[in-house]
Amino acid sequence: MPVQEDVSSEAMAGRSLATAIAACLPQGARFDCGPLSERQGPLIGNEDAEIAQAVEARRMGFRAGRTCARSALRKLGIEAVAIPAAADRRPLWPEGTVGSISHSDHFAAAICARTDDFVGLGIDIEPATPLASGLAEAICRPEERALEAPGIKDAAKLVFVIKEAFYKAYYPATRQFLDFPDARVVLGDAKGFVVSLTDPDHPALAGRRTIAGRWAMAEGHLIAVAALTRD
Repeated sequence: MPVQEDVSSEAMAGRSLATAIAACLPQGARFDCGPLSERQGPLIGNEDAEIAQAVEARRMGFRAGRTCARSALRKLGIEAVAIPAAADRRPLWPEGTVGSISHSDHFAAAICARTDDFVGLGIDIEPATPLASGLAEAICRPEERALEAPGIKDAAKLVFVIKEAFYKAYYPATRQFLDFPDARVVLGDAKGFVVSLTDPDHPALAGRRTIAGRWAMAEGHLIAVAALTRD
């Protein structure tokens, strides 16, 4: 009986996480998510080269992320394909698609869409624990330190998660590295947000310097999805 109760608890956690991500996802995008232990599908092609020397925790996270990514791609009608890592460790999605992968110590998730519809997508999942001492000043711009969000004790952690999602949407299309102050977060109603580039020297993404998205909280985790549509 204890084993059955644990499985049921994991299944419920997975459903709660899926509900939260679905609320953040833009129309036309697809996703998959779940506990790491339930997303340990086989690796394909040379994917395992990325984690050949990695510790077990890293291997589990990588495998779970790829398993979620393939499941999300199937929802776009794309059957199982390898998603190797580039030299900079970004996932190399199949031609005609764009996506993002994230995982914590407990959960993994992936989102994807057609490049006909989206220029960039980013997702980040992090435990909803406060940032370590001193990190808020490095991550938050002065105007972001006064931000407040419903049900969030540490708004700086939410800013961190949102900026990570923004970067995952921005970097693959521009190959431009950013520091945390290079992006400004503005929180909106209904858990919406907008992130803007602050340095004019950083390239725009498809002619635009802002990316919008939504955030949520589930199973003790903060979730943010940033998306830039093609039109």
